[in-house]
Amino acid sequence: MGKADTASTACVLSLRVPWPLYESAGRLARTVEFLKPFRTVFNEAALFTEYGHGYFPVERLRPRVPFMRDAPFRFRELGWSAGINVLSTVGHFCEAPQFHPAMPVPPLTDCDGAVAEGVACPRSPALIEETRERYSLIAGCGPGFIWVDDDIKLNYVRGIKPSGCFCDECLRTFSEQIGKEADRAALAAEIRRDTWPAANKVRIAWIRFAEDAYCRLLAEIERTVHA
Repeated sequence: MGKADTASTACVLSLRVPWPLYESAGRLARTVEFLKPFRTVFNEAALFTEYGHGYFPVERLRPRVPFMRDAPFRFRELGWSAGINVLSTVGHFCEAPQFHPAMPVPPLTDCDGAVAEGVACPRSPALIEETRERYSLIAGCGPGFIWVDDDIKLNYVRGIKPSGCFCDECLRTFSEQIGKEADRAALAAEIRRDTWPAANKVRIAWIRFAEDAYCRLLAEIERTVHA
Protein backbone atom coordinates (compact mmCIF):
# COMPACT_ATOMS: atom_id res chain seq x y z
CA MET A 1 0.00 0.00 0.00
CA GLY A 2 1.41 3.37 -0.99
CA LYS A 3 1.69 6.30 1.36
CA ALA A 4 -1.11 8.83 1.38
CA ASP A 5 -0.23 12.14 -0.21
CA THR A 6 -0.61 14.66 2.59
CA ALA A 7 1.27 17.52 0.93
CA SER A 8 -1.82 18.93 -0.77
CA THR A 9 -4.50 18.12 1.80
CA ALA A 10 -4.13 21.12 4.13
CA CYS A 11 -7.54 22.32 5.26
CA VAL A 12 -8.38 26.01 5.56
CA LEU A 13 -11.31 26.63 7.88
CA SER A 14 -13.13 29.88 7.24
CA LEU A 15 -15.44 31.61 9.71
CA ARG A 16 -18.14 33.53 7.85
CA VAL A 17 -18.96 36.64 9.88
CA PRO A 18 -22.43 38.22 9.44
CA TRP A 19 -22.57 41.97 8.84
CA PRO A 20 -24.33 42.78 12.18
CA LEU A 21 -21.32 41.41 14.09
CA TYR A 22 -19.01 44.13 12.76
CA GLU A 23 -21.38 46.94 11.73
CA SER A 24 -19.96 49.29 14.39
CA ALA A 25 -16.67 49.71 16.21
CA GLY A 26 -18.25 48.44 19.43
CA ARG A 27 -19.73 45.31 17.88
CA LEU A 28 -16.49 44.60 16.02
CA ALA A 29 -14.48 44.86 19.24
CA ARG A 30 -16.89 42.52 21.08
CA THR A 31 -16.85 40.00 18.23
CA VAL A 32 -13.05 39.88 18.09
CA GLU A 33 -12.83 39.58 21.88
CA PHE A 34 -15.37 36.73 21.87
CA LEU A 35 -13.39 34.84 19.21
CA LYS A 36 -9.99 35.04 20.92
CA PRO A 37 -10.40 31.65 22.69
CA PHE A 38 -11.08 30.10 19.29
CA ARG A 39 -8.17 31.66 17.43
CA THR A 40 -6.57 28.23 16.81
CA VAL A 41 -9.81 26.75 15.43
CA PHE A 42 -10.10 28.89 12.29
CA ASN A 43 -7.65 30.08 9.65
CA GLU A 44 -9.53 33.00 8.18
CA ALA A 45 -12.53 35.28 8.55
CA ALA A 46 -14.87 35.99 5.62
CA LEU A 47 -16.86 39.14 6.33
CA PHE A 48 -20.32 39.27 4.76
CA THR A 49 -21.16 42.49 2.95
CA GLU A 50 -24.83 42.29 3.90
CA TYR A 51 -27.44 40.28 5.75
CA GLY A 52 -30.12 38.72 3.55
CA HIS A 53 -30.05 36.95 0.21
CA GLY A 54 -31.83 39.37 -2.12
CA TYR A 55 -30.07 41.77 -4.47
CA PHE A 56 -28.30 44.45 -2.42
CA PRO A 57 -28.13 47.90 -4.10
CA VAL A 58 -24.72 49.56 -4.21
CA GLU A 59 -26.14 52.71 -2.65
CA ARG A 60 -26.76 50.64 0.49
CA LEU A 61 -23.22 49.26 0.38
CA ARG A 62 -21.37 52.59 0.20
CA PRO A 63 -21.93 53.59 3.87
CA ARG A 64 -20.54 50.22 4.98
CA VAL A 65 -17.18 50.65 3.28
CA PRO A 66 -15.41 52.29 6.28
CA PHE A 67 -16.32 49.31 8.47
CA MET A 68 -15.29 46.79 5.80
CA ARG A 69 -11.99 48.64 5.47
CA ASP A 70 -11.20 48.49 9.21
CA ALA A 71 -12.60 45.09 10.19
CA PRO A 72 -10.05 42.84 8.40
CA PHE A 73 -7.22 44.38 10.43
CA ARG A 74 -8.95 43.53 13.69
CA PHE A 75 -9.52 39.92 12.66
CA ARG A 76 -5.85 39.65 11.67
CA GLU A 77 -5.07 40.27 15.34
CA LEU A 78 -6.33 36.71 15.85
CA GLY A 79 -3.64 35.42 13.51
CA TRP A 80 -6.10 34.85 10.69
CA SER A 81 -6.26 36.13 7.17
CA ALA A 82 -9.38 38.17 6.56
CA GLY A 83 -11.37 38.90 3.45
CA ILE A 84 -14.78 40.04 2.26
CA ASN A 85 -17.59 37.68 1.26
CA VAL A 86 -19.83 39.36 -1.32
CA LEU A 87 -23.11 37.70 -0.44
CA SER A 88 -25.02 39.23 -3.33
CA THR A 89 -23.75 39.99 -6.82
CA VAL A 90 -26.95 39.18 -8.72
CA GLY A 91 -28.94 37.96 -5.68
CA HIS A 92 -29.91 34.48 -4.45
CA PHE A 93 -33.58 35.04 -3.60
CA CYS A 94 -35.59 37.43 -1.46
CA GLU A 95 -36.76 35.83 1.77
CA ALA A 96 -38.62 38.94 3.00
CA PRO A 97 -39.64 41.17 0.06
CA GLN A 98 -41.60 43.56 2.27
CA PHE A 99 -38.42 44.52 4.14
CA HIS A 100 -35.99 44.42 1.24
CA PRO A 101 -34.92 47.48 -0.76
CA ALA A 102 -36.23 47.78 -4.30
CA MET A 103 -33.87 46.60 -7.01
CA PRO A 104 -32.41 49.38 -9.19
CA VAL A 105 -31.68 46.80 -11.92
CA PRO A 106 -33.94 44.59 -14.09
CA PRO A 107 -34.95 41.24 -12.55
CA LEU A 108 -34.31 37.72 -13.80
CA THR A 109 -37.27 36.36 -15.80
CA ASP A 110 -37.96 32.69 -16.48
CA CYS A 111 -39.28 30.94 -19.59
CA ASP A 112 -42.89 31.43 -18.49
CA GLY A 113 -42.43 35.16 -17.81
CA ALA A 114 -42.27 34.77 -14.02
CA VAL A 115 -40.00 37.30 -12.32
CA ALA A 116 -37.51 36.31 -9.61
CA GLU A 117 -37.78 38.44 -6.47
CA GLY A 118 -34.41 39.76 -5.40
CA VAL A 119 -32.46 38.35 -8.38
CA ALA A 120 -31.09 40.47 -11.24
CA CYS A 121 -30.75 39.76 -14.94
CA PRO A 122 -27.02 38.97 -15.36
CA ARG A 123 -26.84 40.62 -18.78
CA SER A 124 -28.33 43.96 -17.75
CA PRO A 125 -26.03 46.98 -18.39
CA ALA A 126 -27.36 48.50 -15.16
CA LEU A 127 -26.28 45.41 -13.22
CA ILE A 128 -22.84 45.41 -14.83
CA GLU A 129 -22.37 49.05 -13.87
CA GLU A 130 -23.44 48.35 -10.28
CA THR A 131 -21.15 45.31 -10.20
CA ARG A 132 -18.15 47.41 -11.27
CA GLU A 133 -18.77 49.88 -8.45
CA ARG A 134 -19.53 47.13 -5.91
CA TYR A 135 -16.27 45.29 -6.50
CA SER A 136 -14.24 48.47 -6.87
CA LEU A 137 -15.41 49.57 -3.42
CA ILE A 138 -14.66 46.17 -1.93
CA ALA A 139 -11.23 45.85 -3.55
CA GLY A 140 -10.41 49.32 -2.22
CA CYS A 141 -10.87 48.00 1.32
CA GLY A 142 -7.69 45.91 0.92
CA PRO A 143 -9.12 42.49 1.88
CA GLY A 144 -6.91 39.41 1.91
CA PHE A 145 -9.36 37.77 -0.49
CA ILE A 146 -12.73 38.45 -2.09
CA TRP A 147 -15.27 35.64 -1.93
CA VAL A 148 -17.83 35.71 -4.74
CA ASP A 149 -20.87 33.84 -3.43
CA ASP A 150 -22.83 31.17 -5.28
CA ASP A 151 -25.67 33.41 -6.41
CA ILE A 152 -23.89 33.42 -9.78
CA LYS A 153 -25.47 30.28 -11.16
CA LEU A 154 -27.60 29.17 -14.08
CA ASN A 155 -30.20 27.11 -12.20
CA TYR A 156 -31.83 26.66 -8.79
CA VAL A 157 -33.24 30.15 -8.34
CA ARG A 158 -36.13 30.00 -5.90
CA GLY A 159 -39.60 30.38 -7.37
CA ILE A 160 -38.75 30.33 -11.08
CA LYS A 161 -37.93 27.74 -13.72
CA PRO A 162 -34.27 27.11 -14.63
CA SER A 163 -31.96 27.83 -17.56
CA GLY A 164 -31.17 31.51 -17.59
CA CYS A 165 -32.95 34.81 -18.05
CA PHE A 166 -35.76 35.13 -20.60
CA CYS A 167 -36.40 38.86 -20.13
CA ASP A 168 -37.20 40.96 -23.19
CA GLU A 169 -33.65 42.29 -23.45
CA CYS A 170 -32.11 38.81 -23.27
CA LEU A 171 -34.57 37.53 -25.89
CA ARG A 172 -33.70 40.45 -28.16
CA THR A 173 -29.95 39.80 -27.83
CA PHE A 174 -30.40 36.06 -28.41
CA SER A 175 -32.55 36.77 -31.49
CA GLU A 176 -29.72 38.86 -32.93
CA GLN A 177 -27.26 36.04 -32.34
CA ILE A 178 -29.34 33.31 -34.00
CA GLY A 179 -30.62 35.53 -36.81
CA LYS A 180 -34.34 35.20 -36.12
CA GLU A 181 -36.85 36.48 -33.59
CA ALA A 182 -37.06 34.40 -30.41
CA ASP A 183 -40.52 34.41 -28.84
CA ARG A 184 -40.42 33.42 -25.16
CA ALA A 185 -43.05 30.66 -25.30
CA ALA A 186 -41.86 29.26 -28.63
CA LEU A 187 -38.23 29.32 -27.52
CA ALA A 188 -39.06 27.53 -24.26
CA ALA A 189 -40.93 24.84 -26.21
CA GLU A 190 -38.02 24.41 -28.62
CA ILE A 191 -35.52 24.13 -25.77
CA ARG A 192 -37.61 21.39 -24.15
CA ARG A 193 -38.23 19.51 -27.39
CA ASP A 194 -36.79 15.98 -27.45
CA THR A 195 -34.64 15.67 -30.57
CA TRP A 196 -32.84 12.45 -29.58
CA PRO A 197 -30.64 11.04 -31.06
CA ALA A 198 -29.86 14.34 -32.79
CA ALA A 199 -28.58 17.21 -30.67
CA ASN A 200 -31.07 19.97 -29.83
CA LYS A 201 -29.18 22.84 -31.45
CA VAL A 202 -31.49 25.51 -30.07
CA ARG A 203 -31.07 24.18 -26.53
CA ILE A 204 -27.29 24.12 -26.92
CA ALA A 205 -27.25 27.67 -28.31
CA TRP A 206 -29.46 28.94 -25.48
CA ILE A 207 -27.45 27.30 -22.69
CA ARG A 208 -24.24 28.74 -24.13
CA PHE A 209 -25.91 32.14 -24.37
CA ALA A 210 -27.11 31.95 -20.75
CA GLU A 211 -23.70 30.76 -19.50
CA ASP A 212 -21.99 33.54 -21.41
CA ALA A 213 -23.87 36.18 -19.42
CA TYR A 214 -22.42 34.91 -16.14
CA CYS A 215 -18.95 34.38 -17.63
CA ARG A 216 -18.94 37.99 -18.83
CA LEU A 217 -20.04 39.18 -15.41
CA LEU A 218 -17.26 37.22 -13.69
CA ALA A 219 -14.72 38.57 -16.18
CA GLU A 220 -15.91 42.10 -15.34
CA ILE A 221 -15.43 41.38 -11.64
CA GLU A 222 -11.89 40.13 -12.31
CA ARG A 223 -10.99 43.22 -14.35
CA THR A 224 -12.40 45.52 -11.70
CA VAL A 225 -10.67 43.88 -8.77
CA HIS A 226 -7.27 43.86 -10.49
CA ALA A 227 -7.53 47.33 -12.03
